[in-house]
Amino acid sequence: MRKPAPNKPFIESKRRTQHGKSVIRNNPKKDERDLVLPINMTASSESDFLTKYDLFVSEVLDTGFVEIVTSSQPTVAYKCEYKDCQQYQEFMQGMAKFMLLLTETNPKDRIPTVYNQNSQSQGNT
Repeated sequence: MRKPAPNKPFIESKRRTQHGKSVIRNNPKKDERDLVLPINMTASSESDFLTKYDLFVSEVLDTGFVEIVTSSQPTVAYKCEYKDCQQYQEFMQGMAKFMLLLTETNPKDRIPTVYNQNSQSQGNT
C-alpha cells in the first residue's frame, strides 16, 4: 500500500527543426496505480460465511469502490475502484481467500471520507 504512485509521463515534443526532443518537466503529476489486495474472510460456519460474503459483495464489489484505512495510518485512505477478483479460494476450514485487483485512481486524494465526517461532527459538538 505504501509503494509510491508513479508519475505521469512528462509532455514531450519532437520537432524536425530541432535536435533531440523538448520535455516540459514542470509541475509533475501522479498517475493512477493498480494494486492487488489479499483478503482472508473468516467465519464460524458456512452460513456465517455466506452472510459475510453477501455483505462484502453488496458493499464493495457491487458498488465498485473501496476505501482502505489501516490502523498504522488512520488519517490516510486509499480510495480504490474494484476491477476484478484475480483469485478465489472456496470457504474451507473457516476461511475463504480472495485476491482483489484494485485501481487507486488519484493517489493525491487520500483524505478518509469517514475521518472527515467524524472530525467535522466532533468539531460541532
